Amino acid sequence: MNDAMYSKSMNFIERHFFIISPDKINYESFGGKIEASKINTLDSILRYLQYLKKTENVFGYVIDAWNKIEHEQPKWKTETSFISEQLDRLIDFNDYWDMHGIVIVHPRKIEMSGENYKMPSLYDIKGSSAWKEKADIGILIHRYKMKKLTKDFNPEGLILSDLDDDQRYMVMPDAPTIIRTEKIRFEETGNEDRVRMRMSSYGQFYVDDPKKFEKKNHPDNRIEPENKIFDDDDGEDELPF
Repeated sequence: MNDAMYSKSMNFIERHFFIISPDKINYESFGGKIEASKINTLDSILRYLQYLKKTENVFGYVIDAWNKIEHEQPKWKTETSFISEQLDRLIDFNDYWDMHGIVIVHPRKIEMSGENYKMPSLYDIKGSSAWKEKADIGILIHRYKMKKLTKDFNPEGLILSDLDDDQRYMVMPDAPTIIRTEKIRFEETGNEDRVRMRMSSYGQFYVDDPKKFEKKNHPDNRIEPENKIFDDDDGEDELPF
């Protein structure tokens, strides 16, 4: 992108994206309702989101990641029951405030398949099967990035008998990223499927043939947007792409 497109894009992001990352020195107490010891709890996060909904009319949020929240789980309550209640709370919050919620979570310890971990499912998320049962949309991101050196695959021509076990594996930098939609509650919002994506040398993900993508997106072949997009300063929020 050229400088004008970059500038307009950054202005759009600064107006419409907000980062909630309070610490014990810089945080909002909301009239004494949030204490310094509880700034990273779900209570605190939801109060920030309510404030942004009222003042900026935000329509969604991303919690990245769930395990960074300080969860106030009673000792007598199981983790499964606690997480189920917290997800119900988020669902009710989203319905009441008309917001779209995205929560990034990590899997529990999963099994190996050869040199790589198996692709997890929503049931493999650490903590509770409620992640599968209560989510409207479930998306998995995974990479099979390790490959074992064999006589048929030995790009550097190494002597395999001289290698230790851990030296017989290499990380494949061009290993595709697999995006899998495991759950779609409402058919009109999408399909359950998967796609394999790679990143080009220009930092963009692509699904199409990499050679076609590289040629199309080479700086010499890009089509610059018309200058009139950037001539006016009417405060419009539309992005130039």
